Amino acid sequence: MHSVHLRSTTFIITTIIAVCISACAPATIPMPSATAPASNSAPTIAPATGTPNTIATSTPSVTALPIKPQPVRLRVLESAQKEQATVSLAPDGTRLASFSKDRWYLWNLATDQPPCALERSGWTELVWSPDGQFVFFNAHDVHDAPSVADAKTCATLRTFAYLPTAKSSSGNMQFPEDWSPDGKTLAVGHIDGRVLLRDAKTGTLLRALQGHTYNAWHANWSPDGTRLLSGAEELGSINNVPPHAKVIVWDLQTGKPQLSWQGYAYGNWSPDGSQIVLVGTHAWAGKYTIVDAQTGKEIKPFTLPEKSRTALQWSSAGLIIATVGQDKTQVSIYDQATKLYTLTGHSAPVWSIAISRDGSTIVCGLENGTIVLWSINPAPPITKTPPADVTTTRTRTPTPTRTRTPTGAPSTDAIDFAFTADMGNNVRRIYGLRDVKKGETPILLTPILNAWHPAIAPHGKLIAFESAVGGVTQIFTMDANGKNIRQLTLGNKPSFQPAFSPDGTRIIFASEREGETKIYVMNVDGSNQRKLAEMPNYNFAPQISTGFDWITFVSYRDGNAEIYIANADGTHQRRLTNNSVEDESPCFMLGDQILFHSKRNGHLEVYSMNRDGSNVRQLTRHPDNKDNCQPACSSWRFFAHAHIEGTMPHIIIRDMGTDEEWSVPHVGTQGELGPAWRR
Repeated sequence: MHSVHLRSTTFIITTIIAVCISACAPATIPMPSATAPASNSAPTIAPATGTPNTIATSTPSVTALPIKPQPVRLRVLESAQKEQATVSLAPDGTRLASFSKDRWYLWNLATDQPPCALERSGWTELVWSPDGQFVFFNAHDVHDAPSVADAKTCATLRTFAYLPTAKSSSGNMQFPEDWSPDGKTLAVGHIDGRVLLRDAKTGTLLRALQGHTYNAWHANWSPDGTRLLSGAEELGSINNVPPHAKVIVWDLQTGKPQLSWQGYAYGNWSPDGSQIVLVGTHAWAGKYTIVDAQTGKEIKPFTLPEKSRTALQWSSAGLIIATVGQDKTQVSIYDQATKLYTLTGHSAPVWSIAISRDGSTIVCGLENGTIVLWSINPAPPITKTPPADVTTTRTRTPTPTRTRTPTGAPSTDAIDFAFTADMGNNVRRIYGLRDVKKGETPILLTPILNAWHPAIAPHGKLIAFESAVGGVTQIFTMDANGKNIRQLTLGNKPSFQPAFSPDGTRIIFASEREGETKIYVMNVDGSNQRKLAEMPNYNFAPQISTGFDWITFVSYRDGNAEIYIANADGTHQRRLTNNSVEDESPCFMLGDQILFHSKRNGHLEVYSMNRDGSNVRQLTRHPDNKDNCQPACSSWRFFAHAHIEGTMPHIIIRDMGTDEEWSVPHVGTQGELGPAWRR
């Protein structure tokens, strides 16, 4: 970090992670370049006034982001085949199958490795096994028999013989449709109208369900595996006059039809199997109805204006329907009949749609072979937003004490600790720990999103982070399980380094939206974004004290990186360090301490000091003299930092009371950086 051009966009975009990684070389995580759509930056706001013992934070009238969560474009994938892309998501949502022209591609979204390919002639169908380890596929071409392949390598494991055709004039096309919940049986639709149940290991025909007259194109197992729903095009449908299609529910114990509906092409079970949604086709396109799965009685019919390509997924988040309308480059997202979003900006008409099992990810395959992944929020966001246009005054209170230890019982719905894992090839993922006791396995929170620099809200149920899904680094939030991703900042200038206020209602961050990097604050839902105070030159890495009375940050106003402190409203700014080398990455510990890293002894080490800059102490001193950087402060006696061991960085947690320390388990192929505590 000694020779950094301060006016460089690359320098400004870099977060605490990138700043420290440069010093902790060779573990480098490159940041994306900065190009994006038109800016939606907040205007300059006059600083609030206050004293060292109070916070007076005004909320003036400014252009705020919409409070309603918006879809987030996660990824864009390009295949070698520039023709219509048919898409299918694996059950866990971390792998994707796409078909274009003459082959299926299997993408590992978690690692961003190049996809492997299943080459087949003719138009093919593909179905994932329940555990996502295998795919069942075949072509609508008599030259390729149904096959099961390894979903990781694309290697064909076994090929099944074609079964005799009931009607010789019907041809021999068979369509993989669904895998039973226990993974033992495959449902295969036949062009002659039969639904064939085949042993998933041997391909042996177990049963043929006969009730359709032509082209059984859909099958869907009930959640408990005791019934099967099938949809077919029926004979006499050429003129698109009902009855042109039929859905049947089969009792698999008897092999007989239990329920049936004319005019519907396919359906989907509710998570508990008590209801079914039916989807109309041809003349009934756009028509839906929810029925009782036991009696067949209609519960809720509804109609949507879009009548083109449709996908649906019924999960605990709701009945999510994605459908293409008259503008074939747009996809409308509904929860039953309630419209949630419109996905726009596709480079070509949408050819196919897939929805993740939890309803939070939408995949659009385009006619030019491009694949676009979106995150939507079927559930309401977790927010604690203060009323708009009010002034909130907080009186300083003594810093609270905490007796919590890292070996307590982990919360099932909150994250205590998070960090960034470098997976190589510019791929970064955020992992979390529900409890920091030794040996706990980190939880992957962003399996398909390139993300870094996490910050955890005090309640542990919301995480802010950085990503550059639109080409420019911006700030996002997600729930503690990695769902409900929301973009908070917009524009063609980067915003980065989020940190939560102690009450979890606001986020402080750095941004280039006015040229030089300044410090801003916003409500936790992204509304009321405003500059905290006037600050000369470059200022970044803001943190708020546990008592809500101070902020600390890094500034280049004196020629190099030094640590400053100010009132929580940005007033009374004063320097705490004064060195010819960079002092960076400050954070507040419980009590009166600030931790930071510095290269003042020739390599990076973590230090502590009082809030007035006195009593500087070196906290890390590893015998190998490798860099130790990026301290992360908890609101009790523990802190974490990044350390280089061998060629990769890893994260160490230290108990300041006992001096005991331990390492977080390795998950990144190139190491782990950027630790963050729930505060």
